[in-house]
Amino acid sequence: MRYTRLFNDGEGGSHFEELSVPFEERDFAPPTAPVLIAPFLDTADGFFFRADPSWAGDVPHPSPQRQVFCVLSGAVEATTSDGASRVLRPGDVVVVDDTEGVGHSTRVVGDTPLLMFGAALSDQTPHPGPTPLA
Repeated sequence: MRYTRLFNDGEGGSHFEELSVPFEERDFAPPTAPVLIAPFLDTADGFFFRADPSWAGDVPHPSPQRQVFCVLSGAVEATTSDGASRVLRPGDVVVVDDTEGVGHSTRVVGDTPLLMFGAALSDQTPHPGPTPLA
């Protein structure tokens, strides 16, 4: 399972990195057949996030907390302090880990409202710098 991480480099800058989590076969709901599960990050609170097509968080800002989002509909562009931009579309997963420093800017792209499922991560300690691919 591949996902994007937006992180703080420890010097105030924000950047993207691509990560992956391996799938493992598990008996998820016996007596059904086993399925593949990719263990992920521990979460504390789940929520839905919705923004209209005109919404923009274009003033650079750090994330208010470590969180993970999965885009359900619409699209959002995130831009890091180093100028890199990514458009996240339905099915994309991003871990937002830049809780310090300059942060990032975001804006809804297109004519469709943005709908994401989000979850606050249990561990709220910022993790600056790249994380090795799992």
